[in-house]
Amino acid sequence: MKKLVVWAFLLGVAAYGGAKLYLHNEVSDAMDMMVMMVSPYASVQYDGVASTMSGELTVEGVTVRVKGFRDELTIDRIGINTPNFISLLELSDLMTLQGDSMPEYFGFIVEGLRIPVDADYFQKVYELTREEHGAPDAREAAAECAGKYGFSPQTLAALGYKEQVILNVDEGSGSGVEIHTRHASQHG
Repeated sequence: MKKLVVWAFLLGVAAYGGAKLYLHNEVSDAMDMMVMMVSPYASVQYDGVASTMSGELTVEGVTVRVKGFRDELTIDRIGINTPNFISLLELSDLMTLQGDSMPEYFGFIVEGLRIPVDADYFQKVYELTREEHGAPDAREAAAECAGKYGFSPQTLAALGYKEQVILNVDEGSGSGVEIHTRHASQHG
């Protein structure tokens, strides 16, 4: 009886390992295809793929450099969140049109999206935001000081801030969004 339990356990571990390997290979292949497809517009690199028993599937260590901009955008983790590992495998079936069941919930995960305050693309986004608001007073000292239209990259840098960091966005679990501006004296 003891041998049967051990063999059942080993079979379960092997099945989980095989399923995880399959999932990681599929996602890595898809990421490599995406990197190739966006190459005329951006350079994208990533460290690897990770998944959990709790249903998270993430791409780790993403670095993006958009053509026409010199600065990089980095993301610690980006991916999806489902109820469990089986839901991830079922999503794989949906992608190949072999299944028809959607998970109980499906969310997006973004952790550690880092935007340096002196990044050229941050300046461009700030200018576009001001234009969209039709902000005639955006360059006035009072509007800049109060951050009426968001703080400009120059203001953040003058205040000693180094980067803005979106620490956690997990729309699937409802944990919300945390955005922090990190001061130059803070590390990690």
